[in-house]
Amino acid sequence: MRVDGSDHARLGSQVGALTIFDGHRCHMRMYDGHCAALVVDVTNQRFVCSIYENRPNVCRELERGASACRGELHEKRERPLMLLRSRGAIS
Repeated sequence: MRVDGSDHARLGSQVGALTIFDGHRCHMRMYDGHCAALVVDVTNQRFVCSIYENRPNVCRELERGASACRGELHEKRERPLMLLRSRGAIS
């Protein structure tokens, strides 16, 4: 996901850990096949955004519950469970 100047500023002290530059373009860093800002909520067995209040504009544009959001959930719903299983956190 591309990060623009306002996103970069909004991320504050976390910007170095969460973004990467490719030439003059800044993007969210990926970790284990997902955005580095996503962390696993073990209790609910799902990803949650660790920077929700400061998330990039592209994330803000994906309206929760909208068809595009539901499409993303359909495609990626199992990822937190696979990650938890691979780490032995659940069976």
